[in-house]
Amino acid sequence: MKRIGLVVGVIIVFSGIKAQESSDYGVFLGMNQQHVFSILPIPLPGTVVPAVGAFYRYNLNPRYSLRAGGNYALAPAGGLSGLDLHALFEFNFLPLDPRRETPKVSTFVATGVAYYNPDASAFPVSIPFILGAKFRLAENLGVSAEWSLRKKVGSGIPVGSFILPSNWYSFAGITLHYKVEKKCKDCPYYENTKKKKK
Repeated sequence: MKRIGLVVGVIIVFSGIKAQESSDYGVFLGMNQQHVFSILPIPLPGTVVPAVGAFYRYNLNPRYSLRAGGNYALAPAGGLSGLDLHALFEFNFLPLDPRRETPKVSTFVATGVAYYNPDASAFPVSIPFILGAKFRLAENLGVSAEWSLRKKVGSGIPVGSFILPSNWYSFAGITLHYKVEKKCKDCPYYENTKKKKK
């Protein structure tokens, strides 16, 4: 319980950072699956389930950001469900800034650390590897598609009376995020460089 409290505490502190430039609040909708053998997305029978989540992203600049959130696998009665809490570092290959003449689409990668709990008696930690693409729908609204591969640290994770044969699991789906910005006349990062029509 102490370890769980520590992870939750870190995420709460992470999420409570006051937005000095911009931040995103988003939701995730997709699926979760346990892999049979390795990183190959071959699901263990009966483990592909819907998943939902929410996250907070603190944008350091148009390319770099920090993200914290949680996903939950919605398993049917008697199935495998789990809570995934994660803290990530994201990198956009193209700058995304709604206040500048920048591209509206960018691919991105992310990594960090995650806590995954399919069984209350276990405390598995995993390393996420994420690939995705973001699209800016409007100045403060965006959508992304991502595939998040997780590598569990340690041997197979016990679930009930058996052990999952693989140390890999993944999430795949879409996110919808809303950007909250702090306007500052003295902040060059937020200076609107768009050409004004005369």
